[in-house]
Amino acid sequence: MGVTTVDTQGSDRTFIIVGMILLIFLLVIIVTILAYKRPAALQGRSAKTTSVAAAAGRKPEVEVVMNPLVLSICIPQDKKKWFFDRDLRTVQLQFPKRVVVEQGSTSDELTRSLVSREFQLLHLRGWVDEKDGHLIFESGESMSVDNFAALVTTCKARLVLLGMEKSMALAKRLLSLTNVIATYASFDIDLFLAWEAVFYENLGKGQRLSRSYESARASTPNAPIVLLMNQDIVFSR
Repeated sequence: MGVTTVDTQGSDRTFIIVGMILLIFLLVIIVTILAYKRPAALQGRSAKTTSVAAAAGRKPEVEVVMNPLVLSICIPQDKKKWFFDRDLRTVQLQFPKRVVVEQGSTSDELTRSLVSREFQLLHLRGWVDEKDGHLIFESGESMSVDNFAALVTTCKARLVLLGMEKSMALAKRLLSLTNVIATYASFDIDLFLAWEAVFYENLGKGQRLSRSYESARASTPNAPIVLLMNQDIVFSR
């Protein structure tokens, strides 16, 4: 009786060769797609994002806010020291008929102002605890960082300007929610007003938040004012 044998080693080699050919073909397809879609990736660089990123479902580079409504609040303690009227005129000049003026003498007053409607820009003057970021009212009461952050979320502000000394603790808490301008030291009022005039002039003309800040910083380099940017924005009228 004859015995028939099967060459299994030959068939195994054929399977391996076919698999390697398919793998090489797949790699060629991947490299071709990358070369067409993301050439920067093949050169070891990350592609730059642009404002058209929103079309791909990503956050746009610059957010455009149309006809912004501004809430200007003074938490009074020494109104004369803070030059409230001069400060207010600067904001009103650049956003005519779009500024709502409120007093925030108490925590309840501040709360009512911030929940009354949506505001895209909050301009706040007053006093803050530099260590914990709590807002301090002339009555002696305070508002915690978390409570104020909740109010900022409610009114949907896209920029909060803290016109108060040493406000970094509060600003850092708000950064995850919106853009914040704050101070890291005590400052001269006239210096602050000079910085503010340039900043709002550029912002009111439709310049980006980042560029408006840089212009103001260049004009008054000694002002201890910083921008904590969540996302660049343009206020368009």
